Amino acid sequence: MKHIHDILSGYGLAVPEDRRADFDKEVGENYETIDVTGPLRQQLKTATDGLKAFEGVDVNALNGRITQLTQDLAAQAAAHQQQLDDMDFDRVMEDAIRAAKGKNVKAIRALVDEATLKASKNRAKDAQAAVEAVKQTEAYLFGAETPPPYAPGPGINPPPTMKNSPEVNAFRMAAGLKAE
Repeated sequence: MKHIHDILSGYGLAVPEDRRADFDKEVGENYETIDVTGPLRQQLKTATDGLKAFEGVDVNALNGRITQLTQDLAAQAAAHQQQLDDMDFDRVMEDAIRAAKGKNVKAIRALVDEATLKASKNRAKDAQAAVEAVKQTEAYLFGAETPPPYAPGPGINPPPTMKNSPEVNAFRMAAGLKAE
């Protein structure tokens, strides 16, 4: 790096020797020099400090731990996917049973070969076929909704009168009344 006096003399400017000390003092108070190596020294110090944190660490143990955690993560992902598949299968089975108007979902599912259906490529179609097969053999598990109970009352036609029936006339005569 060139000194300021060399730069000035390169442009044909010179500071007299008797004023050079005052000039240097004023430049030093008002201007800062750029330290190019400062950021590089800071980066080197940061990297060195970072490496000190790994002193005494067994790299093979870390690699083994990473392998174990990777395997655990894969097992957890497989278990999660199995839960999602089971939930999807449950929904498919319940939809097929409801479409066939099944009365008891648990009882009907107990009669279906679920292992075969879980391995099926087209679960919805195969589930409907399996539920229909159960419906053919166990019809009591399926059916329409129970009709509403009978409500007594006259409705459209009033109840028949028993005014002139032979039984009523026999009771009337036994009671000493006139038969109608």
